[in-house]
Order: sequence, then structure tokens, then C-alpha cells
Amino acid sequence: MHLPTGNYTIGTMDYSQGGFSTRPLGLSRQNGSTAVVVLPEGTPPPQWRIEQVSGSYDTYLLKTSDKVAVPSGDQVKGSEDGAPFEWMIIRSAPHPPPVGNDAFAILVPGPNGDGWNYDSDSSVTAEKPVLLKNMAMPWYIIPARDYD
Repeated sequence: MHLPTGNYTIGTMDYSQGGFSTRPLGLSRQNGSTAVVVLPEGTPPPQWRIEQVSGSYDTYLLKTSDKVAVPSGDQVKGSEDGAPFEWMIIRSAPHPPPVGNDAFAILVPGPNGDGWNYDSDSSVTAEKPVLLKNMAMPWYIIPARDYD
């Protein structure tokens, strides 16, 4: 099953503290550029526009705050310039509630495509850049809701 074009929130999944917690993905200005980052716990989740590429089953364009997500070295950046990048999004194995079937991997297309990842540690208050690594982490992707 693929993701229909629409507005979504993207977040981490953490079952390590005896329950479930999630941290949203968003943008942050770092070292003169805009990086896609895991935001601190409790941050209102930004909306991501996920658009399925015409004629493709699992290829998508991703953008938030008028910036498109593009690979840049070993990180994912938010860009206003240039052509949008076509990411592959595939459903991951089912997870315990509340995630269920809403876990997805985001990858650079191709046989050796790197996937979205981040260095997790015990800190939930610091921003973490989204990195491109040879193993994709599953992300919690659900339809966006209006948050107050």
C-alpha cells in the first residue's frame, strides 16, 4: 500500500521507556543551511507535503515550509533552489500500537540507496540532523491534523 498525495506529519518512534513517544521532523538553520532535523520532544509537528510522482508506485517529493527535502552529502537538507528530489518511501513491517502500519522507510532510490536515519541517544531536548546511512530507520508517517 502506498501513501496518497497529501499533508502528513513525520516523526520518530520510541518504545524504549515502557510506552510510546515520538519526536517530529522539521527544519532548522544549521551552519548556514537549512537541515531536516528531529525536533525536540513536545514540539508541535510541522506539516510535510508528500506528493506521489506520476506513474510511480513508491516515489515521492517531500517538502515542508516551502522547502523541498534533498540529499546533501550525508544529510538531508531543505532547499528552495533546484529541482525537487524524488525519494522512495516504502512501508516497514507492522509495529506495536499506536504505529501499526504507519511505519515507513525513506530512501534514496536505487539498489544501494541510503536511507533517512538519525543518531539517537538519551537526549530528547536537542535537535538531531537527519542523516543518510546505509540502513533506513522506520518513521511514523500519519495524515496531518490541525494543532493549536
